Amino acid sequence: MKKTGIHKKTGEEVILGSANRMVHAKDLSNQRAQEMIHFLADASNELSKSLDFNITLDKIAKLVVPKLAYWYSIDVLDENNKLQLLTLEHKDPKKVIWAKKLRERQPVDMSEKQGLPNVVRTGKSELYKEISDEMLVSSAKNKQQLRLLRKLDLTSVMIVPLIAREKILGAISFITTSESDRHYDDIDLAFAEDLACRIAMAIENAQLLENARNELRERKVMQSETKKLLQERDALLNSTSSGIFEADMHGNCMFINKTGLKMLGYTANEVVGKNMHTLTHHHRVNGSAYLKKDCPLYSAYDIGHEVYIDNDAIWKKNNSMIPVEYRANAIKVDGIIVGTVVGVYDNYLTQARAQKKNEFLIINSQ
Repeated sequence: MKKTGIHKKTGEEVILGSANRMVHAKDLSNQRAQEMIHFLADASNELSKSLDFNITLDKIAKLVVPKLAYWYSIDVLDENNKLQLLTLEHKDPKKVIWAKKLRERQPVDMSEKQGLPNVVRTGKSELYKEISDEMLVSSAKNKQQLRLLRKLDLTSVMIVPLIAREKILGAISFITTSESDRHYDDIDLAFAEDLACRIAMAIENAQLLENARNELRERKVMQSETKKLLQERDALLNSTSSGIFEADMHGNCMFINKTGLKMLGYTANEVVGKNMHTLTHHHRVNGSAYLKKDCPLYSAYDIGHEVYIDNDAIWKKNNSMIPVEYRANAIKVDGIIVGTVVGVYDNYLTQARAQKKNEFLIINSQ
């Protein structure tokens, strides 16, 4: 979009225009130039006021009608490349309601080779300085549509594309009727294209903002669902009688259930993020140092299969030893090992339960 300034090649003052069309000061009367400059300034001011671009576009529509057009509309392309009516304005509110209902019954035919479909397809403006009856006859699909077009009493039409960063977003239509003596010319078209550039940028910014808001809402929903799943998981794991912990590829604890904490004598803050081998598995039953490279738990990362040990020991916070058995399974995401989950069973309790079971069986077999 070109702003008021000096043309680099000709040295002439540029009043308004788009990248493809410019209007120089010498081509305009002082009054007309001032009116266009003031209008664009007012439009830019409205566009910068609010992040709600629907309200902003309605305000601009009311600036356009009836001063610059008797019918004014903005259509944007949706994700299916279909035109959606964003703004429609006429000085008579009843006619706006009528036109919207008509649009719902008769959507824009995107296969048309001229008019609104062609503008959004090519990105090139169309100017019809004089609407003749022959034009209405050639464009009408049937007699009913021809009667409707004649009833509208159109006199002049401009359709300009909405383009932001080389992407066609939609188009703006300006229409005059016999209620006005106005017929659009090339200067009006340059003005319309300048306005369209400003509106297109506002629409794109609003769409980017809405996309960001949608992503944020989706992220919050996902976070809420993830939190709920984690709470359900924690409730399930905390209800088991065995100690359970998850560790990453480095053996650092990501989660440990309440039984595991009680078994070790630690709090969650003292365990989560710490290396489980260094914290609880640093020595063998005979008291000799247990190197990480010899630890069976680490083989779960390497081979990706279950590791079961029925006679080992872990060390509590108070440096006392607990005889345990444990099972370790690799955690895989998309086939890639990202950690391990370990179930630890206190052999004292396991043996006590086994003894009670044997006593029960002996008593009931007599």
